[in-house]
Amino acid sequence: MLSLSSLRLGVRALVRTSSLVVASAAALIGQTPSANDGFDPNLNGPVFAAVTQRDGKVIVGGAFTTVLPNGASDRIDRVNFARFNSNGTLDLEFNPAPNGHVTAIALQPDGSIIIGGFFTQLQPNNSNPAPAALRNRLARILPDGRVDLTFNPNVGGAGAPQVTSIVVQADGRIVIGGTFRSVGGVARNYLARLLASGAIDTTFNPNPNAAVLSLALQGDGNKILVGGSFTSLSPENGVTTTRTRFARLNPNGTPDSEFDAKPDNAVTTIAVQTDGKIILGGSFNAIVPGGSTATTTRSRLARLNADGSLDTACNPNPNADVNAQTSHGCAVPLWHRRNAAAESPPVRAGRRRCTRPRSRARRTTSPNCCC
Repeated sequence: MLSLSSLRLGVRALVRTSSLVVASAAALIGQTPSANDGFDPNLNGPVFAAVTQRDGKVIVGGAFTTVLPNGASDRIDRVNFARFNSNGTLDLEFNPAPNGHVTAIALQPDGSIIIGGFFTQLQPNNSNPAPAALRNRLARILPDGRVDLTFNPNVGGAGAPQVTSIVVQADGRIVIGGTFRSVGGVARNYLARLLASGAIDTTFNPNPNAAVLSLALQGDGNKILVGGSFTSLSPENGVTTTRTRFARLNPNGTPDSEFDAKPDNAVTTIAVQTDGKIILGGSFNAIVPGGSTATTTRSRLARLNADGSLDTACNPNPNADVNAQTSHGCAVPLWHRRNAAAESPPVRAGRRRCTRPRSRARRTTSPNCCC
């Protein structure tokens, strides 16, 4: 079980970002917070995703059941999803209460909140015994904590499908990745795009052959970066294209023929810097950069130029898998060890909880890999 102090670090690692917020489906380990900032949500379980609203409020998702935040004398029930004021106190009016882990969060311009994970229903704002809102793995929450009743994509598939990544494009369309195999009753393997209404975008079907674990938008947001454990994409009405665990998609979902970096194992987090460079984290040990046939050693963390070629100046070389990133105008990659024996109900394919996060948290200090 993660310690409460380490959970505080995990939340802080995300919410202190200014130019980049990463919603990851891994338990997150982060930077040491300021001793006097006073922000201490104090959750009793792991945090998998966090974002900061424009008003400074912090939204977190994970696998917790109670919080004991600033100013509270007793623990308060909050199941898997909560919102905190900027001073660390709990937003008491916001309580969507999903019944399963929340592993991805994205904000929409109107203040609505898209959440993905392992849940099948929500009981917003203590509406029990009123009927719960049934939502399979994906839901939209209104700013006041109510479930948007007009948005119900119905993510499904055999086994235990999940949504592990969400990005919102500038035109309002929503790209989701995970371990699912259908959306709204329509076959969509691991990757799909929705219209703002929640209806499936029938023009977009990249069809990767295995799980999508991370997403990011590049440039003006038309290009979509996709990471995971897949080795090919087979768009409708197209040929199967080899893409090894990382791909850049055109707006219509076809692979970008001019971009083909090849990590040798899963990519679990992607971050795009303000200068356009791309940081990949995961469980890989080497990469064949775009435009090259040579394999270059990069252990679990690599930075690419915007065209997919390797940034040779950046090689932090962590000794354990990278699961999350944050940035203060440049990337600050984070990593931690994981213990197979500590694995709990699945939160993302190939991901495990950290069992000793404080002692194993690290941060890059090389100036060559920050700015």
